[in-house]
Amino acid sequence: MNFAWYLNRVKVMGFREVAHRLFEQIKLLLLRLEQGGRDKGVLRYDVTDYAFCRRVEPKLSDLLFELPSNEEWKEAILSASWPALGYQWCWREQGDWHLAPDTEKYWPKDFFGDISYRAGNPFGDVRVAWEPSRLQQLVALGLLAGDKNYRERAVILFERLLLSWLEANPPYRGIHYISAMECALRLISVCHAVDLMRPYLRQPVAIWQGVVSLVDSHASLIVHRLSLHSSAGNHTIAECAGLIYAGVLFPELAGAARWLKTGKELLEQEAQRQFLEDGGGVEQAFGYHLFITDLCNLSARLLAAHDLSSPRLEGIVDSACDFLAEFFSEEWLLPSIGDSDDGYALSPYLRISHRRADKFLRVKTFTESGYSLLRDKDVASRSIIFDHGCLGMPPSYGHGHSDCLSVTWREQGEMLLIDPGTFTYTGDERWRRYFRGATAHNTVSVNRLDQAMQQSAFMWSEPFEARKIEVSEAFAGYTVLLACHSGYQALGVVHYRALIYSEAGVLSVWDRLLHDPLNNDKRELSLWWHVSGEVSANAGDNQFSLLGRLGTQLQLRFSGGKLVTHVANEEQGLGWDAPQYGVKRPITTIEVCHSGNTTHEFLSHIGSDLRQMNPEQEQVVEQIIIKLRLLTG
Repeated sequence: MNFAWYLNRVKVMGFREVAHRLFEQIKLLLLRLEQGGRDKGVLRYDVTDYAFCRRVEPKLSDLLFELPSNEEWKEAILSASWPALGYQWCWREQGDWHLAPDTEKYWPKDFFGDISYRAGNPFGDVRVAWEPSRLQQLVALGLLAGDKNYRERAVILFERLLLSWLEANPPYRGIHYISAMECALRLISVCHAVDLMRPYLRQPVAIWQGVVSLVDSHASLIVHRLSLHSSAGNHTIAECAGLIYAGVLFPELAGAARWLKTGKELLEQEAQRQFLEDGGGVEQAFGYHLFITDLCNLSARLLAAHDLSSPRLEGIVDSACDFLAEFFSEEWLLPSIGDSDDGYALSPYLRISHRRADKFLRVKTFTESGYSLLRDKDVASRSIIFDHGCLGMPPSYGHGHSDCLSVTWREQGEMLLIDPGTFTYTGDERWRRYFRGATAHNTVSVNRLDQAMQQSAFMWSEPFEARKIEVSEAFAGYTVLLACHSGYQALGVVHYRALIYSEAGVLSVWDRLLHDPLNNDKRELSLWWHVSGEVSANAGDNQFSLLGRLGTQLQLRFSGGKLVTHVANEEQGLGWDAPQYGVKRPITTIEVCHSGNTTHEFLSHIGSDLRQMNPEQEQVVEQIIIKLRLLTG
């Protein structure tokens, strides 16, 4: 235990948090001592003592799932083969639970507190290895067992997988106990999966003994290793949900009353903090927003079913579902904004928090969250998102990206102007820095620096302030949105961006980099556009044509600097997209660069066919820009 490190952190964290961290180390020692007594703990439980195990009928209420209908998917699940984020994982034997899918090395089976798992470890990205051990594939098997055509294979595989995991992972040994959140997600998925499978079990005693052992050991760990203070975030929500499940479904266990009380009280408190009044999420990461919405939704439903309703939690969930409804695509995809590890609360096929927006609005702004959504009545599939929100959840801003004033464009079921995603957490540090940095987003960077300071893989300092500026004047036929941020103020630059959208369906993006006249330093300004699909340039007119992967067309024209394109540039780390966690692929990144020490402007025109923008319309856009210059000083 490094006491000097904790003492040095007092100024950063505050005394209460440092005391909490020190106490965590003491509890870690206790868990180490407890480990030996739990190695054969499955045999200690008489399953007849537990109502959840004795029931013949399902104990949990029905949930809405949307499973793939194709036979290939069903055969893959029934063959114990499923994706581990960007990798394929196939179970064959006990040791596979410790296999690193990204490096094919084996993680150690030591006491979890002794395992090095952060960036730079010799085994790989631990998040990838954790994915199969969330055991969410058991939920899919439980659902497949409802069909008599697949039942026998599903039941046999279900029992083999669960018993194998329990034998390969005795309490507190190995990487699957490092994260209290991982334990919580596993606990929840096992409870739901075994509830679905209960009528068909062939080895009920062994399965139920394993379930009780898992719930007891996992909840005991979670309650002692809650993510609190500066570590509080979506992990805390998941941990609370796990405690609620353990406390409600297994009241006979010694710690149940404490688990339920702690989980419910802390979940209500954290939900109030992590969900904003407009339904958005304070972490500024859409994938995690759905994740915590589902977790709160599952918890609220379980509590209500046992006469422990939380009206406050239910109201927060309802508001969050309305927020998400505005951003879901037809395929239930969310924008790739902020961090995402492609994780789910229970299953990628769960649909309890999925709604369709019931009212078309040309412009929808979420003031507290900091997003504006532009739609077009003539192109119903078009969705343009303007990000003018803050960095994320203080004090560490862990899952936020340097993406202020970025723009994404979705049309006909595909992203055309993209946010390149996340790619990794604890893998290659260089790629972690790139994918969360300003040069990986459709915004402007100064000296290729970020809008805040990356302190570690999950910490930022010197966060920017962002604000949307109300444009009171009406521009006939044009929608105008204006915002700015302070991320480069220390360099003497303030970035303003306006979106000017015409009835003809052309988006003009005006960027103004207002330079402090007292600062004569030369600045390297770069306007970035990351596009998905086939790109061709029209020589001499600064215009590009984009053909999306599904055939959608877009044209882009720029002014204000020299144009450079980057495709799969390994050295500079430019021209890459991460369509899912652990996968990166080449894309075209367009950079418009300018060097100088005075106020500068970029102008981008984007539309399906820029010939629709005639000289008269260009003149109207210029008149709007003149008025915006007066607003921005």
